[in-house]
Amino acid sequence: GCEKQINYMEVGEMKRKVLLLTITILLLSFSLFGKAVELTYMYWGSPEERVAQENMLTEFEKAYQDVFPGIKVKALHVPANYDEKIASMVAGGNPPQIAQLVGYQACEWAEKNVVYDINSFIRNDPTFDPDDYLDTVWVYSDHGNKVAGVRLANEVMVTWYNKEIFDDNNVPYPPSDPTKWTWDLFLETAIRLTTDRNGKHPNEEGFDPSKIKTYGVMVPNEINTILPLIWSNGGDIVDESGKVPTVTNKEVIEVIQLISDLIHKYHVAPSSSQISGLPASYVALQTKQVAMVLAGQWTLLDLGKMEQQGRLKLGVAPLPYIKEPIAFILGSPNAIFTDAVKGNSDVLKATWELYKWAIDSEKVLPLIQSGLWMPLQKKWYTEPEYIEKWLTPGIHPPEYKEAVIDYVLDYGRVSSENYLINYKLVADIMYQEFELLFSGKISAEEACKNVAKKIEPYLEGRYDK
Repeated sequence: GCEKQINYMEVGEMKRKVLLLTITILLLSFSLFGKAVELTYMYWGSPEERVAQENMLTEFEKAYQDVFPGIKVKALHVPANYDEKIASMVAGGNPPQIAQLVGYQACEWAEKNVVYDINSFIRNDPTFDPDDYLDTVWVYSDHGNKVAGVRLANEVMVTWYNKEIFDDNNVPYPPSDPTKWTWDLFLETAIRLTTDRNGKHPNEEGFDPSKIKTYGVMVPNEINTILPLIWSNGGDIVDESGKVPTVTNKEVIEVIQLISDLIHKYHVAPSSSQISGLPASYVALQTKQVAMVLAGQWTLLDLGKMEQQGRLKLGVAPLPYIKEPIAFILGSPNAIFTDAVKGNSDVLKATWELYKWAIDSEKVLPLIQSGLWMPLQKKWYTEPEYIEKWLTPGIHPPEYKEAVIDYVLDYGRVSSENYLINYKLVADIMYQEFELLFSGKISAEEACKNVAKKIEPYLEGRYDK
């Protein structure tokens, strides 16, 4: 009996040793494979963006510890030379799992399979409903068959203005209703807000255009400012195929002439060289060097701080329009890199979970409340409880709901940055030629003819059609 008992003890000891060995192996493999899920998330942006993005990633790590034990996300913030850095990482075969990209870069790399088609995730994930998102947040490639990414924010171009300058000149604020902010009203308003050092307006005798104290409006020579105005007049720089220049059409020339007239005929807007002598647009607005600025919604990050500090009485309106209102939608997408996720199902799964997390407006709410970003999901634009969550009194002006939120919903049209092949080259050529026009060296017709001739060799179609 005693001998038998010893044998049982030996068997029990053996089982215990096997169990311990199994646990040890599991723990080792757990630590090996668990810790192997290390992701890199790369982005640019301001110090505020860095803090908010890093907090978002920390919260993700905490929330997913049970799913991917030991998961780590490295936040790679690149504030300068971003394009060169990401291109170098891709060329070196060491891309991040997720990185922020400009739209045309995401599309180009998606065509070459450098960027992962997230369609496969969307189709197979019952927890993700693409219908929850605005139609304008998707970035397509491969004739619309691939989804290169989802924007981090759904941004729009607007009119910012300093209410004190309006009050000082007894001028009504721009209408928040996009259908009422016509070009004629915009021009009339800009004339009434422009003053020289003697307090004269451009429509008054004795006005001195060489000694302007406050310009009525600043219209930067940028495609993001010019293109929505062209669209609002029924024109475009290329045809629907993306292969034929249409920049010499009368609808385009008319708009370019209207912008030039703001500078040279009415003296209500500074030329590009004069803009270079002014501080940043948001500072020029606060210091009353300009009364209105056509700029991106994201400028609210800086303007909102000034408003909170009592240094600026801020207002916002849609962009002025000529024939129909256009809300010009921008925003850089996050992209997943194929080489960084292939061959490891855990990394692939974790990357998609992080991707979903990063495009959930709730997770980056501080960036939205600060005025830098706008949400992606429809409910943040339509449901009062969600609108209330992100509109911040003291930052978002009272007219923001109608002038920006409703504007985006009703008139949103995506920038061609997200679909036109060789967009960057086209934008650079437009800048160079319009610079000559806005500095008074050539006519609007000449500028448009030059643009058409120079962009034609680069028009190779669209990524989304």
